[in-house]
Amino acid sequence: MIFNKIIVAYDDSEGSKHALEKGIDFLKMAPHTEIILAHVDEEKTENAHVASHDPQLRANQNMIEGMQIQPLSISDHEQPASSHSRIINSVDEAISHAKQIAGKYNIDLKYEVLTGKPADAICQFAKAESSDLIIVGSTSNHGIKRMFLGSTSERITKEATCNVLIAK
Repeated sequence: MIFNKIIVAYDDSEGSKHALEKGIDFLKMAPHTEIILAHVDEEKTENAHVASHDPQLRANQNMIEGMQIQPLSISDHEQPASSHSRIINSVDEAISHAKQIAGKYNIDLKYEVLTGKPADAICQFAKAESSDLIIVGSTSNHGIKRMFLGSTSERITKEATCNVLIAK
C-alpha cells in the first residue's frame, strides 16, 4: 500500500523516534510521499532550588546528631534561596532532534507545532490535512497509569479517521 501523506506524531520520546524512522522507511519506498512531523506543544517549566540553607548536618540524606554552626551574617536580612528554571519538553529541542534523524538520510521534512491534548490535536490535524496514515510511537505507560489514563497512541487509534501505525 502506498500513502500520499503521512503524519508522524513526534514528542522526542524513544517511541516517537521509532515512528519517525518508520515514516522515513515509507518515504524511501515511495519518494513522492509527503511526511509531516507533528509535535504537540507541551512545554513546561520546572523550578529547582540551587542551594539549600539547611542548618542541620546530613550524610547521605540521613540526619546526623549534632549541629552545624552557621557563620554570622553582617547584614540583618536573610538571603533568599536561589532557584533556576528548566524547560521540560522543549519544542525547539524536539524538532532539533527530529532534524538530526532526518538529516542522516538527507531528508527535509515539514514540521508542524500543534496545541491542545496530543491525541485530539494530532487526529484533527491529520483530518484537516487529508492524510492517509498517522504513525505514532508506542507508549511507555504501563500498569495502573495506563489503565486509568490510557495512552496517546491508543486514543489516536480510536479517534483517527485514517489508518494508524504504532511503531515499536
